[in-house]
Amino acid sequence: MRPLGARLSAAASPQSRPVESREWLERRVAELGEQGEPARPEWWGGYRLAPDAWEFWQHGDDRLHDRFRYRREGEGWAIERLGP
Repeated sequence: MRPLGARLSAAASPQSRPVESREWLERRVAELGEQGEPARPEWWGGYRLAPDAWEFWQHGDDRLHDRFRYRREGEGWAIERLGP
């Protein structure tokens, strides 16, 4: 769970919309904080990702890139180097 301050800030902010000032935001956070634990807004959603594999690519000169795949194996991860 996110820290309380982060949850209050997220609930107080009209994200990506203009606000009148920093002080306005701070007042909104303080007002919500006085009400206690913020409720999760009904419009919030999310996804839980549980990947079986991750692949990382790092640029290398002349196409000699570094590529690694981390593949779930039991309780851990198997690491494989892949050809560029």
